[in-house]
Amino acid sequence: MESISERSSIFNNEFFESLKKLSLPGVTAGPVSDSGGKRSKVKGRGSEFSDYREYAFGDDIRMLDWNAFGRLGKLYIKRFLEEREITCHILIDVSKSMRLENEKFTRALQLAGIVAYMALSAGDRVRVIFYKEGFGKVICECFGVSGFYKVLRRIENEAEKEAGYKDAVAGLIRTTGLTAVISDFYPGQGLDLKYLHFYKKQELIFFQTFGGSEIEPLINGVSNLTDAENEAKVKVSLIPKTIKEYKKRFKAFTEETAKIAEKLSGSYITVDTSNPLKVIVNKGTGITWR
Repeated sequence: MESISERSSIFNNEFFESLKKLSLPGVTAGPVSDSGGKRSKVKGRGSEFSDYREYAFGDDIRMLDWNAFGRLGKLYIKRFLEEREITCHILIDVSKSMRLENEKFTRALQLAGIVAYMALSAGDRVRVIFYKEGFGKVICECFGVSGFYKVLRRIENEAEKEAGYKDAVAGLIRTTGLTAVISDFYPGQGLDLKYLHFYKKQELIFFQTFGGSEIEPLINGVSNLTDAENEAKVKVSLIPKTIKEYKKRFKAFTEETAKIAEKLSGSYITVDTSNPLKVIVNKGTGITWR
Protein backbone atom coordinates (compact mmCIF):
# COMPACT_ATOMS: atom_id res chain seq x y z
CA MET A 1 0.00 0.00 0.00
CA GLU A 2 1.27 3.49 -0.89
CA SER A 3 2.29 5.47 2.21
CA ILE A 4 1.16 9.04 2.84
CA SER A 5 4.75 10.28 2.41
CA GLU A 6 4.87 8.77 -1.10
CA ARG A 7 1.64 10.28 -2.40
CA SER A 8 1.42 13.59 -0.52
CA SER A 9 2.97 16.86 -1.73
CA ILE A 10 2.52 18.30 1.76
CA PHE A 11 3.32 15.50 4.20
CA ASN A 12 6.24 14.10 2.24
CA ASN A 13 9.54 12.47 3.20
CA GLU A 14 10.98 15.86 4.16
CA PHE A 15 8.11 16.32 6.61
CA PHE A 16 8.52 12.92 8.26
CA GLU A 17 12.28 13.40 8.51
CA SER A 18 11.68 16.62 10.47
CA LEU A 19 9.63 14.79 13.11
CA LYS A 20 12.68 13.19 14.71
CA LYS A 21 13.41 14.26 18.30
CA LEU A 22 11.33 17.43 18.48
CA SER A 23 10.33 19.60 21.41
CA LEU A 24 8.07 22.62 21.74
CA PRO A 25 7.20 24.96 24.65
CA GLY A 26 4.40 23.26 26.59
CA VAL A 27 4.64 19.99 24.63
CA THR A 28 6.96 17.03 25.13
CA ALA A 29 7.48 14.68 22.23
CA GLY A 30 7.88 10.93 22.13
CA PRO A 31 8.09 8.47 19.26
CA VAL A 32 4.83 8.25 17.36
CA SER A 33 4.91 4.46 17.52
CA ASP A 34 4.76 4.42 21.33
CA SER A 35 1.39 3.88 23.00
CA GLY A 36 2.41 5.76 26.13
CA GLY A 37 2.43 9.45 26.95
CA LYS A 38 2.83 11.79 29.86
CA ARG A 39 1.04 11.12 33.12
CA SER A 40 -2.19 13.07 33.45
CA LYS A 41 -2.88 15.35 36.38
CA VAL A 42 -6.53 14.36 36.17
CA LYS A 43 -7.34 11.08 37.91
CA GLY A 44 -10.34 8.82 37.52
CA ARG A 45 -11.96 6.62 34.94
CA GLY A 46 -13.95 8.09 32.07
CA SER A 47 -16.40 6.45 29.73
CA GLU A 48 -14.40 6.74 26.48
CA PHE A 49 -11.42 4.41 26.04
CA SER A 50 -8.26 5.96 24.60
CA ASP A 51 -5.25 3.62 24.63
CA TYR A 52 -2.71 1.89 26.90
CA ARG A 53 0.53 2.79 28.62
CA GLU A 54 2.89 0.78 30.81
CA TYR A 55 2.15 0.62 34.52
CA ALA A 56 4.03 3.12 36.70
CA PHE A 57 4.36 3.06 40.49
CA GLY A 58 1.35 4.75 42.10
CA ASP A 59 -1.10 3.96 39.31
CA ASP A 60 -4.57 2.71 40.20
CA ILE A 61 -4.28 -1.08 39.95
CA ARG A 62 -7.99 -1.26 39.09
CA MET A 63 -7.01 0.10 35.66
CA LEU A 64 -4.63 -2.79 34.96
CA ASP A 65 -5.37 -4.87 31.86
CA TRP A 66 -4.71 -8.43 32.99
CA ASN A 67 -5.42 -9.83 29.53
CA ALA A 68 -2.56 -7.76 28.14
CA PHE A 69 -0.34 -9.00 30.98
CA GLY A 70 -1.22 -12.58 30.09
CA ARG A 71 -0.27 -12.03 26.44
CA LEU A 72 2.75 -9.76 26.80
CA GLY A 73 4.07 -10.41 30.30
CA LYS A 74 4.00 -6.67 31.11
CA LEU A 75 1.60 -4.56 33.13
CA TYR A 76 -0.42 -2.00 31.16
CA ILE A 77 -2.90 0.63 32.34
CA LYS A 78 -6.07 1.38 30.39
CA ARG A 79 -6.37 5.09 29.65
CA PHE A 80 -9.64 6.91 29.16
CA LEU A 81 -10.52 10.29 27.70
CA GLU A 82 -10.84 12.03 31.07
CA GLU A 83 -7.24 11.11 31.84
CA ARG A 84 -6.02 13.48 29.16
CA GLU A 85 -4.36 16.56 30.61
CA ILE A 86 -5.09 19.16 27.94
CA THR A 87 -6.56 19.77 24.53
CA CYS A 88 -4.05 21.17 22.05
CA HIS A 89 -5.92 23.43 19.63
CA ILE A 90 -4.12 24.05 16.34
CA LEU A 91 -5.53 27.12 14.56
CA ILE A 92 -4.46 27.46 10.93
CA ASP A 93 -5.09 30.74 9.11
CA VAL A 94 -6.39 29.85 5.63
CA SER A 95 -7.08 33.41 4.47
CA LYS A 96 -6.01 34.64 1.03
CA SER A 97 -2.75 36.14 2.27
CA MET A 98 -1.71 32.74 3.64
CA ARG A 99 -2.60 31.04 0.35
CA LEU A 100 -0.90 33.67 -1.82
CA GLU A 101 2.31 31.61 -2.04
CA ASN A 102 1.95 27.85 -2.30
CA GLU A 103 5.19 27.33 -0.37
CA LYS A 104 3.97 29.53 2.48
CA PHE A 105 0.67 27.66 2.85
CA THR A 106 2.36 24.26 2.52
CA ARG A 107 4.86 25.10 5.26
CA ALA A 108 2.02 26.32 7.51
CA LEU A 109 0.22 23.00 7.09
CA GLN A 110 3.44 21.06 7.71
CA LEU A 111 4.02 23.09 10.86
CA ALA A 112 0.50 22.19 12.02
CA GLY A 113 1.34 18.53 11.42
CA ILE A 114 4.50 18.86 13.51
CA VAL A 115 2.62 20.41 16.43
CA ALA A 116 -0.05 17.68 16.18
CA TYR A 117 2.65 15.00 16.24
CA MET A 118 4.22 16.37 19.41
CA ALA A 119 0.91 16.88 21.20
CA LEU A 120 -0.39 13.41 20.38
CA SER A 121 2.94 11.87 21.36
CA ALA A 122 2.67 13.68 24.70
CA GLY A 123 -0.74 12.13 25.33
CA ASP A 124 -2.89 15.19 24.62
CA ARG A 125 -6.06 15.55 22.58
CA VAL A 126 -5.64 17.49 19.33
CA ARG A 127 -8.27 19.73 17.75
CA VAL A 128 -7.43 21.24 14.34
CA ILE A 129 -9.29 24.37 13.25
CA PHE A 130 -9.10 26.21 9.93
CA TYR A 131 -10.10 29.87 10.19
CA LYS A 132 -10.29 33.18 8.37
CA GLU A 133 -11.77 36.56 9.29
CA GLY A 134 -12.56 35.33 12.79
CA PHE A 135 -14.69 32.39 11.65
CA GLY A 136 -13.59 28.79 11.67
CA LYS A 137 -14.31 25.14 11.13
CA VAL A 138 -13.17 22.12 13.15
CA ILE A 139 -11.29 19.94 10.67
CA CYS A 140 -10.69 17.02 13.01
CA GLU A 141 -10.34 16.04 16.64
CA CYS A 142 -8.54 13.00 17.96
CA PHE A 143 -6.36 11.60 20.73
CA GLY A 144 -3.82 8.82 20.94
CA VAL A 145 -0.87 8.41 18.62
CA SER A 146 -2.99 6.32 16.26
CA GLY A 147 -4.86 9.52 15.34
CA PHE A 148 -1.79 11.20 13.84
CA TYR A 149 -2.35 10.02 10.27
CA LYS A 150 -6.02 10.93 10.52
CA VAL A 151 -4.94 14.50 11.32
CA LEU A 152 -2.63 14.60 8.30
CA ARG A 153 -5.29 13.25 5.93
CA ARG A 154 -7.93 15.68 7.17
CA ILE A 155 -5.59 18.67 6.90
CA GLU A 156 -4.58 17.70 3.39
CA ASN A 157 -8.15 17.09 2.21
CA GLU A 158 -9.56 20.29 3.70
CA ALA A 159 -6.66 22.45 2.51
CA GLU A 160 -8.08 22.42 -1.02
CA LYS A 161 -11.36 23.95 0.13
CA GLU A 162 -12.00 27.64 0.84
CA ALA A 163 -15.58 27.61 2.14
CA GLY A 164 -17.52 26.52 5.20
CA TYR A 165 -16.09 28.85 7.85
CA LYS A 166 -19.20 29.97 9.70
CA ASP A 167 -18.56 29.51 13.44
CA ALA A 168 -16.83 32.11 15.63
CA VAL A 169 -13.35 30.82 16.41
CA ALA A 170 -13.63 31.56 20.13
CA GLY A 171 -16.62 29.25 20.38
CA LEU A 172 -14.56 26.36 18.97
CA ILE A 173 -11.94 26.54 21.74
CA ARG A 174 -12.27 24.35 24.83
CA THR A 175 -12.14 25.85 28.32
CA THR A 176 -8.48 25.13 29.04
CA GLY A 177 -5.50 23.86 27.12
CA LEU A 178 -2.80 24.90 24.69
CA THR A 179 -3.56 26.81 21.51
CA ALA A 180 -1.03 27.11 18.69
CA VAL A 181 -1.94 29.77 16.11
CA ILE A 182 -0.27 29.59 12.70
CA SER A 183 -0.84 32.85 10.82
CA ASP A 184 0.80 35.91 9.29
CA PHE A 185 -1.45 37.94 11.63
CA TYR A 186 -2.22 40.57 9.03
CA PRO A 187 -4.92 43.05 10.16
CA GLY A 188 -8.59 42.34 9.53
CA GLN A 189 -8.61 38.65 10.35
CA GLY A 190 -10.78 39.18 13.43
CA LEU A 191 -9.09 36.63 15.71
CA ASP A 192 -9.46 37.89 19.28
CA LEU A 193 -6.57 36.16 21.02
CA LYS A 194 -7.18 38.08 24.24
CA TYR A 195 -10.55 36.37 24.48
CA LEU A 196 -8.93 32.98 24.12
CA HIS A 197 -6.43 33.74 26.87
CA PHE A 198 -8.43 35.55 29.52
CA TYR A 199 -11.73 33.73 29.21
CA LYS A 200 -10.62 30.33 27.98
CA LYS A 201 -7.40 30.13 30.04
CA GLN A 202 -5.31 29.07 27.10
CA GLU A 203 -1.55 28.69 26.93
CA LEU A 204 -0.71 30.35 23.61
CA ILE A 205 1.97 29.77 20.99
CA PHE A 206 2.13 32.24 18.08
CA PHE A 207 3.73 31.08 14.83
CA GLN A 208 3.94 34.25 12.72
CA THR A 209 4.43 32.83 9.24
CA PHE A 210 5.80 34.70 6.21
CA GLY A 211 6.91 33.85 2.71
CA GLY A 212 10.45 34.76 1.71
CA SER A 213 9.31 37.63 -0.53
CA GLU A 214 7.40 39.16 2.38
CA ILE A 215 10.53 39.23 4.48
CA GLU A 216 12.85 40.25 1.64
CA PRO A 217 11.02 41.92 -1.31
CA LEU A 218 12.38 40.72 -4.66
CA ILE A 219 10.75 43.14 -7.09
CA ASN A 220 12.14 46.54 -8.13
CA GLY A 221 10.79 49.58 -9.93
CA VAL A 222 7.14 50.63 -10.17
CA SER A 223 4.59 47.86 -9.58
CA ASN A 224 0.82 47.61 -9.27
CA LEU A 225 0.13 45.60 -6.12
CA THR A 226 -3.13 44.07 -4.93
CA ASP A 227 -4.03 43.42 -1.28
CA ALA A 228 -4.66 39.67 -1.08
CA GLU A 229 -7.31 40.08 1.63
CA ASN A 230 -9.53 42.94 0.37
CA GLU A 231 -8.29 43.17 -3.25
CA ALA A 232 -7.46 46.88 -2.84
CA LYS A 233 -4.99 48.05 -5.50
CA VAL A 234 -2.04 50.37 -4.95
CA LYS A 235 0.81 51.60 -7.14
CA VAL A 236 4.17 51.25 -5.42
CA SER A 237 7.63 52.38 -6.43
CA LEU A 238 10.04 49.91 -4.87
CA ILE A 239 13.22 51.96 -4.89
CA PRO A 240 15.88 51.39 -2.19
CA LYS A 241 14.33 54.08 0.02
CA THR A 242 10.88 52.42 -0.20
CA ILE A 243 12.28 48.97 0.52
CA LYS A 244 14.12 50.36 3.55
CA GLU A 245 10.85 51.83 4.86
CA TYR A 246 9.05 48.54 4.15
CA LYS A 247 11.60 46.59 6.19
CA LYS A 248 11.28 49.10 9.02
CA ARG A 249 7.49 48.69 9.13
CA PHE A 250 7.74 44.92 8.72
CA LYS A 251 10.06 44.75 11.74
CA ALA A 252 7.67 46.96 13.75
CA PHE A 253 4.77 44.68 12.77
CA THR A 254 6.51 41.52 13.98
CA GLU A 255 7.68 43.23 17.15
CA GLU A 256 4.11 44.32 17.91
CA THR A 257 2.87 40.74 17.49
CA ALA A 258 5.65 39.56 19.79
CA LYS A 259 4.58 42.12 22.40
CA ILE A 260 0.99 40.87 22.26
CA ALA A 261 2.26 37.33 22.80
CA GLU A 262 4.33 38.48 25.76
CA LYS A 263 1.37 40.29 27.33
CA LEU A 264 -0.64 37.09 27.03
CA SER A 265 2.23 35.07 28.53
CA GLY A 266 2.48 33.23 25.23
CA SER A 267 5.42 32.05 23.13
CA TYR A 268 6.25 33.89 19.90
CA ILE A 269 7.99 32.24 16.94
CA THR A 270 8.72 33.77 13.50
CA VAL A 271 8.72 31.35 10.58
CA ASP A 272 10.40 32.06 7.22
CA THR A 273 8.66 29.58 4.94
CA SER A 274 11.27 29.96 2.19
CA ASN A 275 13.65 27.91 4.32
CA PRO A 276 13.82 24.10 4.11
CA LEU A 277 11.61 22.46 6.73
CA LYS A 278 14.58 21.15 8.71
CA VAL A 279 15.97 24.69 8.97
CA ILE A 280 12.59 25.99 10.14
CA VAL A 281 12.47 23.30 12.79
CA ASN A 282 16.10 23.59 13.83
CA LYS A 283 16.91 27.29 13.89
CA GLY A 284 15.39 30.13 15.80
CA THR A 285 11.86 28.81 16.03
CA GLY A 286 11.59 27.39 19.55
CA ILE A 287 11.28 23.93 18.01
CA THR A 288 14.61 22.17 18.50
CA TRP A 289 16.29 18.80 18.10
CA ARG A 290 16.85 16.97 21.40
